[in-house]
Amino acid sequence: MLKRLRSYLEHHRGERNGTIVLATLFILVFLARAILQTYADDDMETGEIQAFFIAEDQSKGSSKSQLAPFDFDPNVLSDSGYMAMGFAQKNVSTLRKYQKAGGKFKVKSDFNRLYFISDSIYSILEPYILLPDSLVKDQDTTKSKAYRQYDDKVKWSDTARTDVYKYNPIICDLNYADTTELKKLPGIGSFYANKIVEYRSALGGYSNLAQLLELWNMKTETVDRIADRVTIDPQAIEKLEINSATAQELASHPYISFHLASQIVLHREANGPFDTKQNKCLNGLLNDQLCLKLAPYLSPD
Repeated sequence: MLKRLRSYLEHHRGERNGTIVLATLFILVFLARAILQTYADDDMETGEIQAFFIAEDQSKGSSKSQLAPFDFDPNVLSDSGYMAMGFAQKNVSTLRKYQKAGGKFKVKSDFNRLYFISDSIYSILEPYILLPDSLVKDQDTTKSKAYRQYDDKVKWSDTARTDVYKYNPIICDLNYADTTELKKLPGIGSFYANKIVEYRSALGGYSNLAQLLELWNMKTETVDRIADRVTIDPQAIEKLEINSATAQELASHPYISFHLASQIVLHREANGPFDTKQNKCLNGLLNDQLCLKLAPYLSPD
């Protein structure tokens, strides 16, 4: 019995050599992983900015529904400022690592490079970022040097550097301006510029500035900021042919439901054409509020 047990435990010379080789390979693999991990950690400490674009949180940070944006310079806004805007502490920590590694925000689009800033979040924040859209070479070297000296003294604070931006009034007509012109207005970025043009097309033109508040999430403060920088040409409004349009054509207007469009057509067929010069409310089919909103779009006027 003892001899049989020993025969199981004993190794021949070839088996012993194989065991030694296998053990050596395990040790080499372990050492290689340890060495690679050491170099990876050293690279993080040298300030490779790209590494900070990958946040530990895979959820891409705050959702756009939680944001409460205000004008800010991402180079100087404090932790409390970012959190007041709706960002989580872990997002702020990631941003600080990026800055400590040498990352700076020179133009608006630089802020979109952060991992937790998705395109949809950036479209909301863009109008509020107090940075230029692109870099322009400053020909005045004295001014550039003075600005750099001032910039070096600025620390993170709750106050954005609004004093270095000049006020340049932009005047454009809401019924003619394209997205490029609209993005020059304060508080209007790519997202709202596109929405303004899309809604203008649906309406047939704007009749008053308050209609901008009908856009999703448009703030009264934003409309107030652009009030003295836009005009509205009423002659550009496309009129609704109320006495000839089909129900489908009438219902394509944002202010007219398909039910109301059907009532207008039925009333017109039963009683003849509407006289909008005498009755803007279409013989009682419109309530007072809708009557006022639709009046500029009715034809004949």
